[in-house]
Amino acid sequence: MSKVLFKDWYKAVEQKLDDPVAIVTLDTPDGGIPVDVRKRLTFEERFRMIRDIASLCVKDGVCARDFLRFAIDYCMLNYYTNLNCDVSLEHIYELITMTDIVKKVIGVIGIVEYRRICADAESACVEDAGSLRQLELLAARINKFLDEVDNETNAESGEELDNLLKLANRLDSLSQQDIVNNVIEMHKKSDTE
Repeated sequence: MSKVLFKDWYKAVEQKLDDPVAIVTLDTPDGGIPVDVRKRLTFEERFRMIRDIASLCVKDGVCARDFLRFAIDYCMLNYYTNLNCDVSLEHIYELITMTDIVKKVIGVIGIVEYRRICADAESACVEDAGSLRQLELLAARINKFLDEVDNETNAESGEELDNLLKLANRLDSLSQQDIVNNVIEMHKKSDTE
């Protein structure tokens, strides 16, 4: 069996890359606003979008599945369109529920890609929630260990105790967002290795 060269098989991809943007109309009482919709994202952009969806949905180690669909729609508008999404989530919610903009974006990117985004986002949320829970358990174990060490160490041992207390204080001061950012960084590192 002979190998098909990149220059040959890439022709099948190239024919689908001709026009990277489609224009849809966001209906308004004044007639409509043209909105650019990208037909595809780069691999890196799609990865970031999925991570953004997960970060919106995972709070306190739990994936808020009831918020997942909105997070997907919000991030799709943010990544695929030229709409300014730097407004309150309430305004984006109104846009999504009171217009057919999401259906129009799905019409451009295709239902298959939309379903892939939904599946990938749900998997990322579940994975991040599990990772966050594992990190919380690990932090709890470390804190328990440090408490035990603190109880066994007398205050006169000086520098060693100070270093352990600094470490314990740092672990206590980690916010949920720090943990989420660390999980995201771990995923990025593991994906690039």
